[in-house]
Amino acid sequence: MSDIFASAPVGSGVVAELGRPIGITSSFIAVRWPRDPVMRGVIAGLRRAAASPWYPPLPHTAVMYRAGSVYLTRLVRCYGGECRVFVIPASSNYMYHVGDQSWYRLDGLIIWKLYMLLRWLYDHAILLAVSSFGFILFILVIQSRCFLSSADIRRTGIKVGL
Repeated sequence: MSDIFASAPVGSGVVAELGRPIGITSSFIAVRWPRDPVMRGVIAGLRRAAASPWYPPLPHTAVMYRAGSVYLTRLVRCYGGECRVFVIPASSNYMYHVGDQSWYRLDGLIIWKLYMLLRWLYDHAILLAVSSFGFILFILVIQSRCFLSSADIRRTGIKVGL
């Protein structure tokens, strides 16, 4: 533990792990000093967050917004605690993440899949836009072309018009 605090800036009283996909995870939090103001603010807001009706009603989102990593990240950002919280970079060798998320149910899996789909769409937005434009242009060209010449139409006896 002393190695982790040695790599953290002197003013940071809280060390936390980088969360996936965003924010600060609540899986690992280390506090350098007793009564740290950041952790006091986090603990003081728990009761109000638990009673709030403004969060989505799914069990996964209820936990994440009321006491999980979304709650922790929001409180640190809203109250200017970024300078007092040292987030361990993902490239560090301090931790080996075995896994968590044992309490997720189907709603957590759906939310994760939707997030990954939106992230993929965002990453491939230009490719999708160019492909869509090309496909629409191709359809418009195909619809505007007449594949039979007027001689072919006369020869086949196809009636054109109403």
